[in-house]
Amino acid sequence: MNARVAEGLTASVIQHFPEVLDRYPMCRYASRIRECLMTLGLSKAQVLAWSSELQGMVTQQDLEEAQGNGEGLTREEKLINHQNCIVGEPTAVNRVLTERVSRLEHQDDVFQDVCSDRQKKCAYKHTVNYMKLFVPNGFQLDPSAHDYCDLVLRIGIEAEA
Repeated sequence: MNARVAEGLTASVIQHFPEVLDRYPMCRYASRIRECLMTLGLSKAQVLAWSSELQGMVTQQDLEEAQGNGEGLTREEKLINHQNCIVGEPTAVNRVLTERVSRLEHQDDVFQDVCSDRQKKCAYKHTVNYMKLFVPNGFQLDPSAHDYCDLVLRIGIEAEA
């Protein structure tokens, strides 16, 4: 794992540890973090101090961004923006899928108009292969025979040839 990724994950764990500890004190996550702290020889007070420092840095960044924008969005406006983002994503995916289906349907229409002779040729090939499969043996494929699978495979290979 990349060292920067490990540092980021560790900071995230330390930052959110007090919240998890308050809400779910007996969960596996909290107990595993406690085990790690004990093996490292760190006290709970140290981790809580680090957590509050990290949380303070995040809060300070959020305040600076809000002041830098000059807009000062209300909680409702932030919620509406968040909901718009959530709704906008599936809408965009739906739009792309609709365009893809339209293109495929258009290609299918063009294919049917241009290749009617090919379809007849393909149908004739299927008929000939069907005849090769069953007529030489007089329609004598017995599903209860012990070598049924071998016969089907052999006849299939003969039909493909």
